[in-house]
Amino acid sequence: MTNFDTPIIRRGTGSLKWDRRSDLDPFWVADMDFTSPPEVIETIRRRLDHGVFGYAIPQTSLVETLQGYLQERIGYACPEEEIIHLGGLVPALSLAARAFGKSGEKVLTCTPIYPPFLGIHHDASMELLSVDHIK
Repeated sequence: MTNFDTPIIRRGTGSLKWDRRSDLDPFWVADMDFTSPPEVIETIRRRLDHGVFGYAIPQTSLVETLQGYLQERIGYACPEEEIIHLGGLVPALSLAARAFGKSGEKVLTCTPIYPPFLGIHHDASMELLSVDHIK
C-alpha cells in the first residue's frame, strides 16, 4: 500500500517540478510526491529485466480493469471495441472535440488549467469559452 504521509525529498533528482526554481515551492497537480505502489514498481522491474523497450499493445488486464471500473462506478458494461487507447490526455481531448463538436461551436474550459488544454479548440476549429474557477 502506498504511504501518502511519508515526505519524499526530490530536490537534486532532476525533477522538473523541484529542481527548476529553488526559491519557490511548486504546487503542481499532476506530478505527485509519493512513492509508486509496489505493483507498479514490480511491473517496471519486469520490463527492465526483459531489456527491450519497444512499442507495446495495451494489455488485456488494462481493458478489463477499465471495464470493471465503468461497470462499478456508473453501471455501464463497456464493450472492448468502444475503448480507444491514446497516447495522452491532450490528444484524447483533441479527438473528443473534433468528434463531438462542430466548427464554430464553443469548447468550455475552466481556468486556471494545464496550459496545453487551452489549445484544444484550435484542432477542432472551435471557439474557447473560458470560465474562471476563482473570482
